[in-house]
Amino acid sequence: WTELPKVDFDNAYYAVADRDRVYFASSADYQIYALDAASGAVRWRFFVNAPVRLAPTLAGDKLFVGCDDGNVYCLKASDGTLLWSHTAAIDSRQVLGNGHVVSMWPVRTSILVEGERVWCGAGVFPHHKTLVMALDARSGEVIWQNDSINNYGGFSPQGYLLAHGARLLVPSGRAPPVCLDTNTGEMVFSIPTSSGKGVVGGCYGTVVDGSLFVGTQGTVYGFSLDTGKPHGRWQEAEQLVATQKHYFVLKGSPPPAYGRRPTTGNQDAVTCYDRGVIVAANRRDANTLTQAQRWQFARNDLEALIATGSGIVLGGNSEVLQLDEQGAVQWQAPVEGRAVGLAVAHGQLIVSTTSGSIHCFA
Repeated sequence: WTELPKVDFDNAYYAVADRDRVYFASSADYQIYALDAASGAVRWRFFVNAPVRLAPTLAGDKLFVGCDDGNVYCLKASDGTLLWSHTAAIDSRQVLGNGHVVSMWPVRTSILVEGERVWCGAGVFPHHKTLVMALDARSGEVIWQNDSINNYGGFSPQGYLLAHGARLLVPSGRAPPVCLDTNTGEMVFSIPTSSGKGVVGGCYGTVVDGSLFVGTQGTVYGFSLDTGKPHGRWQEAEQLVATQKHYFVLKGSPPPAYGRRPTTGNQDAVTCYDRGVIVAANRRDANTLTQAQRWQFARNDLEALIATGSGIVLGGNSEVLQLDEQGAVQWQAPVEGRAVGLAVAHGQLIVSTTSGSIHCFA
């Protein structure tokens, strides 16, 4: 094989949190959980009919979840009461998928919420129709639905949705992401392909400086949110985080090159760049990056990066650590497994690992 995983959003129990509770959903036992944020004790649980692959979405006192049973669920966050559910699947057909009985149209996107609207995708098989829809967050009623989306490689909505103004950005598994109009569902553009980049797919994406950045194979490519045309790239990058003053770029494991390169034991690094220098230069060539670089922190097997009010948190192999603004280690702690999921809420750090563990640090 010659590539890193492109669709790996369910390799841990990714969590969200408020002041009182930590929420996650299980792909193993078909349950949605709320844990006490102080003790980790189960406050409530809600059963669904198939695995849940992505983190829930918390909006006020509502928790939204998409499920492999083809449904979208809206729960009351405080006690897990079902407020409404919507069947996104086209019909009731089921198949075997990843060792489970699932809908032919599983919901394998996040549930994106803004105001009184909810967006999601359903289906993974392009030849059996896949769709994206907008729902009323109060009732689950359909606002619009698009089941005629086409892109290079076949449209298969999988991963975390992004929104920027009237742009809805939908990852498409191993195929390129697409951009829809949030108000109508009409296609705006699909990310182009070229012999130089091939298919830019995967479930990673972020929006920075008016560009969509996507990519999973050691390079994060930028595309204009207006046209979808190429808009620069970050070389040797797995994740990109922007704060008001800085860019933080995580260099992860390289593609395995037919299995000859190990995917663990690699020297990874986080590099801090001055955002103002790069924005002023309007380019990311070698010269500009050298001038903008402020520090670099190297470590084996770094997995995830998040910026907080007090520093930069990194997830690694069996550890999590925090750096200050100068790149020095403030603290570190052991965890079970690879720390791939990081979330911060109300002074607490929630760490999800590939062993199935969730750790909470205050």
